[in-house]
Amino acid sequence: MATVYSGEVAVGTYNRIRIKCDYSGTSATLTIQFRRTSSYTGSWADTQATLTFNGQSKGAAYSYSGTVGTSWVNLRAAISGYTISTSGGTYSWTFNNPGGHSVLGCSGSITIPSQAVAPTTPTISASNPGTTNTNSITWGTTSMGTPSSGTVYLYGGTGASPTTQLTTKTTTGNSTYTHSSLAANTKYHYRARANNGQWSSYSSEVTAVTRAAAPSVSVGTRTVNSIQINYSTAADGNAYSKSIQYSLGGTNWSTGTTVSTGSASSGSYTITGRAANTSYSIRTRVNTTAGATTGSTLTAVTLPAAPSISVQSIATDGATISYSTAADGGAYTKTLSYSIDGGSTWTTITTAGGSATSGTFTLSNLTTATAYTVRVRSVTTAGTSTSSLSFITALAPDRMYGGTTGNLTTRITNFYGPVSDLSVKATKIYGSVGGVARIFYRKYGS
Repeated sequence: MATVYSGEVAVGTYNRIRIKCDYSGTSATLTIQFRRTSSYTGSWADTQATLTFNGQSKGAAYSYSGTVGTSWVNLRAAISGYTISTSGGTYSWTFNNPGGHSVLGCSGSITIPSQAVAPTTPTISASNPGTTNTNSITWGTTSMGTPSSGTVYLYGGTGASPTTQLTTKTTTGNSTYTHSSLAANTKYHYRARANNGQWSSYSSEVTAVTRAAAPSVSVGTRTVNSIQINYSTAADGNAYSKSIQYSLGGTNWSTGTTVSTGSASSGSYTITGRAANTSYSIRTRVNTTAGATTGSTLTAVTLPAAPSISVQSIATDGATISYSTAADGGAYTKTLSYSIDGGSTWTTITTAGGSATSGTFTLSNLTTATAYTVRVRSVTTAGTSTSSLSFITALAPDRMYGGTTGNLTTRITNFYGPVSDLSVKATKIYGSVGGVARIFYRKYGS
């Protein structure tokens, strides 16, 4: 509240009148003050008096008795409710006394300076959530008040009622500020106020939470029908709990696995039920209440299925092996190869795409009556799957006999069977005579 006085107005020889004005903003309160050039004891009253100020007339009835000296006294109580302009100016006033001591009636003027009016309280809003390391804040004031030049301040931080100054501006209206280099998954608080020599009130306080950082991902172990994805998350501000989710192709995200909140974490998940030799696009994201952040898209290909193999025929020095592969996703060309030395060396059979394929290959120069294990594998860029099969090459026809036990006189011409100790008398060997399966026995030492 500020105060100014009008110049004193002489009323008659001894009386003096002035107006005291107390003002703030657009409101003014006036008080009529009275003194004499020489002391006098008496009484003054007028029930019809009015005080007109800036064109606004209000009742100013007064009643005063006692000694009036050279010091100013209030002729009556203050009169409120007058309006003025905050830009100031010179206002006329008239003190009218139609009855009583009309000799006190007078008029004059009073000058009120331009007032310093505080700026309008700023408004503020935040785009929520932000990115993993930025928040966007919209802020501003509609008026700088009086004087009309001033500064608007924006404050922000991780605690409530922030006092750290982020930026300033000297214009009215809204602006957008990007608060950058922030911690992920962290809540930030913001507020604003303005100053033109007087401070406005603080704006309301808003919060914005940055998103969790994207996970780091890599492809782990793959099988014919599953893919493992390894992930890790960095430490962050712990604003919300996090979960890891995955999606094939970016739609239909998994329910999610909760991971450590605030601290760094790592782990893996396995996607099962996949097709062989098939390429999959896999996205992994960290999800929080503030939103999801997706990491790099990985492309992973399942392994080819192992070929199906069987013995088609066996000779004394070789064998014919059948193989087949089922149709698959065809992500990579498959190379089929075989080995009979435990996988030390491999011989290519053929190459195949995604369609089913089958065929045979012949093993030659094998040793008679010897156990062999043949391995057949399917190899792609993604990896290898192998099948194996054991068999025995045939004995020479003059070494195999069949018939009843103790009467082994029928020579066997087509023998195949499991590995057995052929040096032991009466060892069972499976074979056939005339296309009919029989159990035969080998003579000891023959």
